[in-house]
Amino acid sequence: MEKLLTMEDVIEIGVGKRTTIWKKVKTGEFPKPIRLGNSHSSPLRWKRSDIDNYVNNLGSHYGS
Repeated sequence: MEKLLTMEDVIEIGVGKRTTIWKKVKTGEFPKPIRLGNSHSSPLRWKRSDIDNYVNNLGSHYGS
């Protein structure tokens, strides 16, 4: 089973703070989280592989 990350986990990886992450999700720059349940209050998690792909591709956005 794939590891799921909390917002705190994603912040610790160093991709930005909470507000920056949500702005990037809204613009499509950052992977959307998945909701664990059907309720609006159900927790949100990111797939580790989605975050790894995002981090690995950061350099390509800056010409590296």
